[in-house]
This record gives sequence, C-alpha cells and structure tokens, in this order.
Amino acid sequence: MRSAARNRWEWTIVVVAAAVALVLGMVGFARLDPDAPFTELLYRSLQLFTLESGAVAEGSAPLSLEIARLLAPVVAAYAAVRAVLLLVRDRLSLLRVRLFARRHAVVAGLGAKGFTLARRLAEAGARVVVVERDGDNPSVAGCRARRIPVLVGDASDPAVLARVGAERAAVLYVTTGDDRRNIDVGFALDALPVPTRGPRPTVLVHLDDVALWRRLAARLVSGPRPRPFRVAFFSVRETAARMLVERQPPFPATGELPRRATALVVGGSGFGESVIVAAAAAWRRSRPAADEELAIVVAGPAAARERDVIARRHPELEQVCRLVAWEAELDDLADAPASDAVYVCLPDETEGLVAGLALDSARRSGGPIVLAVTDAATGLASALRDRTARLRPFGVLGEALDPEAIGHGTNEILARAKHAHYVASELERGIGPAENPSVVPWEELDESLKESNRLFADSVGGKLAAAGCAVVPEPLADPEHPSFAFSDAEVERLARAEHDRWWNDLAAEGWTPGPVKDAAAKVHPSLVSWSELSEEERDKDREPIRSLPAMLAHVGFGITRGVDAAEPKAAGRTEVPLGSAG
Repeated sequence: MRSAARNRWEWTIVVVAAAVALVLGMVGFARLDPDAPFTELLYRSLQLFTLESGAVAEGSAPLSLEIARLLAPVVAAYAAVRAVLLLVRDRLSLLRVRLFARRHAVVAGLGAKGFTLARRLAEAGARVVVVERDGDNPSVAGCRARRIPVLVGDASDPAVLARVGAERAAVLYVTTGDDRRNIDVGFALDALPVPTRGPRPTVLVHLDDVALWRRLAARLVSGPRPRPFRVAFFSVRETAARMLVERQPPFPATGELPRRATALVVGGSGFGESVIVAAAAAWRRSRPAADEELAIVVAGPAAARERDVIARRHPELEQVCRLVAWEAELDDLADAPASDAVYVCLPDETEGLVAGLALDSARRSGGPIVLAVTDAATGLASALRDRTARLRPFGVLGEALDPEAIGHGTNEILARAKHAHYVASELERGIGPAENPSVVPWEELDESLKESNRLFADSVGGKLAAAGCAVVPEPLADPEHPSFAFSDAEVERLARAEHDRWWNDLAAEGWTPGPVKDAAAKVHPSLVSWSELSEEERDKDREPIRSLPAMLAHVGFGITRGVDAAEPKAAGRTEVPLGSAG
C-alpha cells in the first residue's frame, strides 16, 4: 500500500509540474506576442516538452518562459524514464518469478474478483503474480502500481502458466469471470510437470453458477484417484453467505434458543438464495428442539415467485424451516413482518439502500439490517457509516475473497476434519502432546503430517468408488446425523485400504518402521501390515471411515449408494486395492 500511495503522489507531482510548465510557457509567449491566438500559444508551450524552447529574436525571454523552458523538459524526461523503469521492473519481476519463485500465489484473471484477491494477497505480504489476457484492463495498472507483476497472456495455455512458475506455486486462483474459461484454466496445469519434491499446488477455481459449483465439487471428491495437482472449486456467493450468517445469525449463536426465530430476506434470488440456505443450515446445526421454529420470509416485489423457485431447488428446506413470501414494493416495506434479522440482498445496490432505509425507519426488526454490497469499504456503503448502526453494509467481495477463507477447499477441510478427529481420539485415550507431538492444533502440525492428512482427503473418492458410492451435493446435510452410514464390513475393508494407502504414501516419503514415532527422523511404529497392527491401531483407521459421512456433511455433501464400482475402471482409472499389504 505504501508503494501504491507513493506512486500516486509521484504522478500527481508530475502532472502538477507539467501543468505549471504549460501555463508559464503560454504566459511567456503571450508577453512576447500579445496578438498570438490561444491555440498558437498552446502549441508553442507544448513544444517546450520536446526541447523546442522557442528562440527569441530580440531581448531576453520573460521569466515565466525561462522557468517553463527548464521545467517542461525535466518533467518530460522524468515521466519517460519512470515509465521505462516501470516496464523494466515488471519484466525483471516476471523473469525472477519464472526462474526462482517457489510457493508463491498466481491469480489468473483480473476482473473485480481477481484484482481484489491479488490486492489482498499483496497486502498480506504474499508473493503474488497475475496472468491477465487483456493488456488494456485498467486493473493491470493497479497491480503494477502495487508492484504486483502482471503477465499479459491466456492462462488456459500451459506455456503461459509455466512462465509464472504455476507448477511450483502454493496456489493458483482462477477468476477470469467466465465459468467455462475458469474450468479450462483450472485444468491446464495438468499439462505441466508434477513437482518431484514438496507439496503440490492447489488450484482454486471460482464458479459463479452455484449449482455447477456444487456438482463439480462433489464430482472432484468422488474421483477415484487424485489429479496431478489438487483442484478445488469455490463460490464467492456461497462463501460470503456462510460468513454473513455466521456473523449475523437470526438467532443466538450460544445459549438457549428462542421458541421462534424469523429472518427477513429482501431479494430471494442470487445472493439472497444462498443466504437463505446458509441460515437454514446454521439453524439445523444449532440443534433446535422439536417445538422451536425458524421462519424465513422472502420479501420484495417478486417474493412469491422467488420463494417457489427456492423451494423447488431445495426441497429439504421444508424439513428445516418455514419458508414464506411477503410481496411489497421496495420503498413500501414498513409493514414487513417483525424479524430477528434482516438481509437485503438485491443485485442493484441503490435499490438495496432504498429497501434498507425503509426497513430501518419501520423499526420492525429486533436485530441488525444487513445490506449486501460489492465492497463495504467503498461506494454506496460509505454513506451508511454516519447514518445508523442498525443498517450495516456487508461487502460480498471484500469478505469472501479472503485467501484464508477460500483456501479451505473441500480437500483442505476434509484433511483438517481428519486431523481434528485424530486429536480428539488421542485425547480421549489420555494421550496428549507430551506423549504424541501430533496431538496439536492444525496450525501447529508439521507440514509433512498436514500433507498426510491431505492425501487421506485425496483418497476419499477412490474408497467411495470401490464401495460403489459417490459424493452428492447436500447443502443442508446434518453433521450430527448424516443420512449415510457404512456397514461394519465396509468399514473394515475401507479401513484396511486406508492403512495400505497411508503406509505406501509414507514409505514414498522415506518413512521407515521403528519403535517410537519420530516425525523428524521419519520413523513410525505403525508402518507394518494390517495383520500386524493391534486392534487399537486398527481403530485409528476405522474411525475416520465411520466419520467420513459427518466430515462431508460439514462441507455440504452427502454420500449415496448405487454407483457402479466398475465405472472407474471403465474410464481408465485404477481402483483402490482393498487387500492387506501384509
């Protein structure tokens, strides 16, 4: 940010100095030739910037012209040199990235999402490089002003990705603004060589179409083998809706729940639909009693139609909440039903402000009135800060494009859930960090052990395919009571497969058997065949399999049977072996 601010000040000074030189030149030439027309004075003064100083036949030039003769070429020279230096610096930065960068971030696409993400990454101190197809995109200059290198090219071309070292990056964010292109870019990395050492890059592909996002995310988890690079899909709309409901729920987050809770959503399409689903999911996770109810009121001129569309898309909503419609014009919401929280989710921010102010003046909400805007730090949202504390802006892009929030793709969440389950199991057995260094929060876990948990998540699809199952979207899944459970025989088979997978992965990393676990020395006592494991150690593989439906429910997915287990083989993919390695 300091660099960007300094650049703005430098160019402001240059523009002011150029204007001063231009005016002084015109004044000087006017004194030499009072009858000269304005256009002639302007032309002569502009020539000063190209060292055409304007010879004076008799007498000395006016002081204003002498100053302009000196100032104009200096300004022109400085601007030219500065522009060349910026271009050279950008080229050198790209060359340095191509040759030496490791574990950096690559952003493909400089729309509103891509620019916001690149800016936030840079502000957080991350090394980031951008690929943008349109060299005339105004955000290119914004990135370069922040010293973010920009390569102009098509990110769906593997050769272009190779120029920014994408195969060595920690993460590739794909935000071109078009779902089809995003998918093309996301899988273009497959054509690059897989890193032989260290973790693989994660490719995070944004999708605007929420239904497509859910289906493709479920398909990735269902895949029977991991791709060369980890690919995950994310949705700004879904991420923002979840964050909004977590921060401003229509019911208390802790303590005794009310008998009745009401959420009013103005605008039930697009972001409003995602907020409704997120509110219903949060209500289900809160474990309401049988006689407690969440009512979600869809309000607006087309409320009935929007309510019907949502009910068709999410038939499971009727099991969680009561979804009703209340039709009214946006400036006539004074009689809207009393509610515990209001979410104004209209695509037009001006209309949203009209609706928010009408609801604020009605005082029929006991909780906050949240107005969804693109960015709460700029534009229309700034007008709300001095007006009222009840009407609060929520920046969809600013909040959802937090690298930490979107970096937790399905694979990462499953890996963290696996580790959390392991820690809970060890603590239940009375084993703490002193006895087992792995019994620590995820953030403190050794990177090699994090990778081991990610490999477990990678293998989920293969296990499900071998059991004739697949992952399906289930946004209102209940982690406490998932709709699916493996049989005891399936748990045993899949646990054995998991042990074999874990053994092979650690052996590939150079781990060996030993009496005591030592992560630094890569020694583990359980690196033996299934038949040699104690029942206690076998349970460490069984429990994650039993808990897999709950883990998936936490990220909005369920498991279904009926998938032909031979399908992966027919598609040219290998099934996970279920036999013992011993």
